[in-house]
Amino acid sequence: EKLGYKQGISELNENLNSLVAEDKILEDMLKSLGIEGVFVIVENAQIGCLRKAGGSFREKQNEQIEMEDFFHRDQRLGMEARMLPDDFPAAIYIPFVSHDSACGIFFGHRTSRIKFVQADLAFFTLLAGQLAHRLIMTFVIRKLNKENRFLANINRKLTKENIFHIKNYRDSHRRILELQSITNSLARNLEQERKLIVREIYNGPLHSGLDLCRWTKYLKEESLPNNKKQEIINHLQDLVEDVNHELHLIADELHPPTLADLGLLTAIELLCQEIMLKEQSLISLKTSGISNEDRFKEEVEITAYRFLQEGIMNSIRHSGTNRQRVYIELNESGLELKVSDLGRGFDVSQIEEWLLKGTHVGIAEMKERIESLSGKLEINSVIHKGTTIKATIPVLSLG
Repeated sequence: EKLGYKQGISELNENLNSLVAEDKILEDMLKSLGIEGVFVIVENAQIGCLRKAGGSFREKQNEQIEMEDFFHRDQRLGMEARMLPDDFPAAIYIPFVSHDSACGIFFGHRTSRIKFVQADLAFFTLLAGQLAHRLIMTFVIRKLNKENRFLANINRKLTKENIFHIKNYRDSHRRILELQSITNSLARNLEQERKLIVREIYNGPLHSGLDLCRWTKYLKEESLPNNKKQEIINHLQDLVEDVNHELHLIADELHPPTLADLGLLTAIELLCQEIMLKEQSLISLKTSGISNEDRFKEEVEITAYRFLQEGIMNSIRHSGTNRQRVYIELNESGLELKVSDLGRGFDVSQIEEWLLKGTHVGIAEMKERIESLSGKLEINSVIHKGTTIKATIPVLSLG
């Protein structure tokens, strides 16, 4: 039995180098030596005080306290390996110092038929040295792993924050480019609008005005019979009416008076009728929760009117269909406006590129107008299945 016991010590010494966890180390020790318990205490300035119990010592807290007190007292006396008295919980005590750590290992063997003798101290000292080294390294590795996990978590958080900041920067940069492009496009569009207005004034009211001046001068300077004078006066009246009509059309284009005088819904109804007459298109208008008497702030009515006007005309020009559906709803969320068709559709992923390049300035202008009122613009389109543009604008009804 004594030979088998010493052979167990030898086998355990060989196995210690391959063990990785302190619990497995202690379990193998107990199994190989056939002893009832082992208790290890390690003190280190960096990792603190660590305690590990195996076998019968695991459940006996009072015995652990007694062995820990013995370890602290022995640190002041010289730390020597020794056999312990019969009334002590453990039979052998091996102190050890390694890697700036003080370690005490207690072996218990009180109930076994095999009793430790003084000669066993050499075996247990060798065993304790390897055990202490392995346990300390295990504790250090565990502490390093914990620190690595902590650093990894910090790194993940920093990475997420960096990604967030980079994304915010990219979004902000893209938005700045988009706004710059929109501003440039609006400036070009404004200049183009001015040219068109000048051309309309020159070809219309200005041309009629020059004609009016010429006929007035002719009437004043020439001696004409009464019937000829009356004929010229009638012609002058026609010219004045033409000037008034042309100026009225230009004013309507700049700011429709029906919108200010009659309200949003009536202005939209008249707009749909006018477009159907000019463009030979069929527009169906449906409403919900709104009446002709409902009035809103001026900027809301203008934005809603221009959105529907632009949406209808875009559909007529680009969808390849002469049927448009317009929907207006007033609900708790605000004013909801839709223009839809079943035309050729387009790839909506191109919209962002359009905004950055400054093409399709009408979309950019609609987007800016609606968002300036804390509204939202949505565009949904499927190739060969049609397009729907939707605007939601928060409103406060004026009556």
